[in-house]
Amino acid sequence: MSQLGNLDTESAKEIIKLLSEVSKDKLVIIVTHNYQQVEKFVTRKIKMHDGKIVEDKIIKSVDSSKITLNEVNYKNLTFFNKIRLGVRNTFNIFMKFFLLTCVFLFITISVISEYATFKKQEHLVEISGYCPFFYNTEEKRIIIKKNDKSFFTDEDYEKIANIDNVKHIVENDVLLDSSVSFINPENHIYINRFN
Repeated sequence: MSQLGNLDTESAKEIIKLLSEVSKDKLVIIVTHNYQQVEKFVTRKIKMHDGKIVEDKIIKSVDSSKITLNEVNYKNLTFFNKIRLGVRNTFNIFMKFFLLTCVFLFITISVISEYATFKKQEHLVEISGYCPFFYNTEEKRIIIKKNDKSFFTDEDYEKIANIDNVKHIVENDVLLDSSVSFINPENHIYINRFN
């Protein structure tokens, strides 16, 4: 399929001659508003108006016995050739490659930023969140208990105090932080127990 409307007269003649040579063993369709330009090479004329065929006329019959078809056997592309073709097509139009890279980077940075913001918010909620037993919810605080749920002895406290990075130990912290709140329609009583 070819459009000749944008070519000068000499270039159009050369293209038409070339298409005539190609048409000896291939189907060539020329779309044109200037039928006289291609009239001597045409074997079939199809005229269209408003998307409908209004004329379909065979100008010259083609002897198909004289046409020799050359069968082309295409080999499968090797992995290396696929990579080479992909890289060539990627960098073929620099502006397209540049814009696609910018879009990809924008989407990637947006997703990472959104995820980082979500994780930061989650962390802030964890360190300043609500605990039914303790008011002190700072992130450096560690609460421990025994697997057998027995009470800690003085010996246990001593072993814990000897561990690196243990700044201090608060025994019976649940008792220090525990509070009670009573609400009724007339009164609001809040009791907080500190040492």
